[in-house]
This record gives sequence, C-alpha cells and structure tokens, in this order.
Amino acid sequence: MKHFFILIFSLISMASCAQYSSFNEMASKMAEGNVDLIRVDALSKALKNNEPIILLDARELEEFQISHIENSVFIGYDNFNQNLLNTIPKESKIVVYCSVGYRSCKIGEKIKEMGFVNVYNLYGGIFDWANQNQPLVNNENEKTNKIHGYNENWSKWIKQGKVVY
Repeated sequence: MKHFFILIFSLISMASCAQYSSFNEMASKMAEGNVDLIRVDALSKALKNNEPIILLDARELEEFQISHIENSVFIGYDNFNQNLLNTIPKESKIVVYCSVGYRSCKIGEKIKEMGFVNVYNLYGGIFDWANQNQPLVNNENEKTNKIHGYNENWSKWIKQGKVVY
C-alpha cells in the first residue's frame, strides 16, 4: 500500500512539474499559502549584513546532506522536527526553504501556527538560490556546487551547479 501512495505521489508530481512554462510561474504557484515570501537577493543581502536570521531547511535529510545554505538547520518535511524551535523566541526572523518553495510554505504555516510571527518562505527555494550563484555548503560545511534535484522532473529548473540525486 505504501508503494502505491509513492507511485501516485510521483505521478502527480510529474504532472504538476510539467504544466509550468517558466520557473517564476512554477515558483509562484508552489509558494501559494499563508507565509510571506523573501527573495534570494533580499536574503543574501540580509545574511551579508549579519542580520539575525534562522534558516530552516524543509527538505529531506539526503537533500540537505548534498548541499544547503550555510548555517541552515535541517528541520525536515515528512518528519518535521518542531522540537528544534522550542528555544527560539517567537519574534525571531525565520526563513524556511526547500527545493522550490512548496514544502517550505507548508512548514512555514506550521511554524506560524506555533506562534512565530516573523516567518518567511524563500521564493524559488534552494533551486533559485543556486541559479543566482549563491553559495552552498555540503554536510562537512565545505563549499559545493552540487544540488539535489529532488527528481528528474523537478531538476530541470536547476540552471547552475551540478545536479545529483
């Protein structure tokens, strides 16, 4: 039964990905929800200015281990670990990201339901971050150009870096 649901999810994912003609069209649709968006340029500038931002990666562990935004904390999606937020003040600026913005939007909504008031979803996710030549690090905190493509259908949106699975 579990394999049946995985098959159905994969088919829906392939159909969803194929229907978009541009990255911006897809990213806008994926980020629809109740979480404010932050663009790559704004996040990059804030990080360079050492603004206090908590970066949360809402992808799966194998994706995070390939690469992530430096100083990000893995929070997951399927096994969202809300306990990581227990010691964070509710007014902290939190930016959640995933591959393209869908999973991070859903996790961002959960974080807002927990009472956090300054929660943002990275528009276009880590794919847009990489496409704009922003730095990535691997699990050893070394710079990398690798990026987990999620699957073959979604990886078509990655234009910079080396796609891996």
